[in-house]
Order: sequence, then C-alpha cells, then structure tokens
Amino acid sequence: MVRYLPNTNYVGFDSDAAYIAAARSHFGNRASFICATVGSFVLDADQKSSFDLALAFGVLHHLDDDEALRLFRLASSALKPGGRLITLDGCYEKSQSRVARSLLSWDRGRHVRD
Repeated sequence: MVRYLPNTNYVGFDSDAAYIAAARSHFGNRASFICATVGSFVLDADQKSSFDLALAFGVLHHLDDDEALRLFRLASSALKPGGRLITLDGCYEKSQSRVARSLLSWDRGRHVRD
C-alpha cells in the first residue's frame, strides 16, 4: 500500500519477519514496519488517535475472534475522531461458486468467516 499512498505517515506491522524485511527493503525510508502480532503490538503515546485510516487487507481470516476484536480495538485507539478502518477479506457465502469456496478453503487462514 505504501506505493499508492504518497506523503503519508505509514506504519505497518505483521507477525512474519520475512514480510517485514521485504517491506523495509522496498520502502524502509518511506514508512515504519514493525514485526509484531495484533496481541503484542502497542501504540506509542504519539500514535494514539493520530491516524486517519487503518487498513487490514487479508488479515481477519488469519485471526480468531479474540484476536480480531483486539485488532478492532487497536484500530479504534489509533484512529482520529472520524477515522476509518477498512478491511478486505474473503468470506464464505451461500451462493458462491465451488471454485471460490475451494480457493478460500486452501488459504493458510483458518478463520474464514461466513
């Protein structure tokens, strides 16, 4: 996302050290990248209520319900009044094709929701 969000204060975190290393090698001078889980990530005092936007793309299906709730609480505390959390994840739907359902089932995420 850093590539598409110029002139921003971008802070990204992921629990996978290889993903963080790749992000730092590509965009290290334009953003901050932290290796942490949702449960262990703590906002600095100056980060609280300081972001306009929080993005969670392809994240929720990797989190159980308690971890997802922690993510929502973290986003809530990071966002300015009127800020937005945008999420994007696959989900199961009654009318979806077998192919779509199979692709979701093969993903590494174990918490694909209905």
